Amino acid sequence: MSVPVENSKDIRLGDGQTKVFPFSFVVTDKTQIHVVRVKADKTQIKLPAGSFEITLKDSGIGGSIEYPVLEGDNDILKEGEKIIIYRNTDLLSDFAPQNGETFDPASIMKAVDKLTLQNQEQAEAINRAVKTDMTGDMQPEEVLNSI
Repeated sequence: MSVPVENSKDIRLGDGQTKVFPFSFVVTDKTQIHVVRVKADKTQIKLPAGSFEITLKDSGIGGSIEYPVLEGDNDILKEGEKIIIYRNTDLLSDFAPQNGETFDPASIMKAVDKLTLQNQEQAEAINRAVKTDMTGDMQPEEVLNSI
């Protein structure tokens, strides 16, 4: 596989009826999927695993979550609320080639893909951060305090 999309997060709006929310980023394992519900009053609730059902596309690019999962649960995402579906790739490396053995191209590609996913997640976080001029004296904390 390669990683043909750059995003690692999708935001979907509630309408009081929809229970299935698509996402469009690369996922290699369901454990990478995390979901935050944002209420109309901006309260954020990280949904626990098991409160939503994950379906992955066979291609590894995208899928959907179903929330809420329980039949009869009337806690459907209401109008004015949103759900944030994001990927969080673990930072551990399971690539351990042995001396004197050939390198398996598939395992090399898997390791490179994992690094790409991690870099995408870091880029998304950095894009939300307060930035200052690298030659300036002002620290990001000072910028935030001045707002």
